[in-house]
Amino acid sequence: MIRMSAAVVVALAVQLAAAPIPKSLRKSRIPVMKGTTWRADETVVSLGINRYEFLEDGTLTCTCEMPYSQITGEWTQDGDKFRYSVNNKYVEYTATFAEDGTITIKALNVTGTAWDTKLTREP
Repeated sequence: MIRMSAAVVVALAVQLAAAPIPKSLRKSRIPVMKGTTWRADETVVSLGINRYEFLEDGTLTCTCEMPYSQITGEWTQDGDKFRYSVNNKYVEYTATFAEDGTITIKALNVTGTAWDTKLTREP
């Protein structure tokens, strides 16, 4: 039977605790969008503040402020690749996840109008 002294065990534990965590094992800052609700300021294109619910089945509901309405769409996420569209792909959105947790969005509609926005998570 091998016996280690308490000092050896403590020294080993301190070295392991001080070792950097490999990047592959660090907790990702990329949120899982399934089942979450977010808000986007799209007043730059007269759409107001919109609320997006990303449902578990890959569909979404958007409650639009101006004019008030509810529209549907779909979304996909594969790790850090997140896209969604509304109104039969009238508008398509592509997300970029930043290290600080910010989600920036590039939007493009079928008429060629493009705009940027951010998603802010609702509680």
